Amino acid sequence: MLAPIGNLACCCTAPGRRCPTQMRPSLSSWLTAIELYLKSFLRLSGLGSQEVKTNFGHDFGKLIDAAATRGLPLMDEERDIRRCSEAKGA
Repeated sequence: MLAPIGNLACCCTAPGRRCPTQMRPSLSSWLTAIELYLKSFLRLSGLGSQEVKTNFGHDFGKLIDAAATRGLPLMDEERDIRRCSEAKGA
């Protein structure tokens, strides 16, 4: 499972606040690693590389939903990634 990230969604949606990826390059790298992890999980679950690229791109919401549907257990804190990506319009 992914490491909990706490209240990331609250930081992104608070008035006048920027998503942490714009404030901390290390968090941006962390989110990139999670994206690659999710894509690897989907590849191991039987999806082709072109299918992953075409259907998901950099859409965390779609990646998280597809991985959870294919059996990756996710806690509520881990779903904050999706809420953050939606809050910043990704």
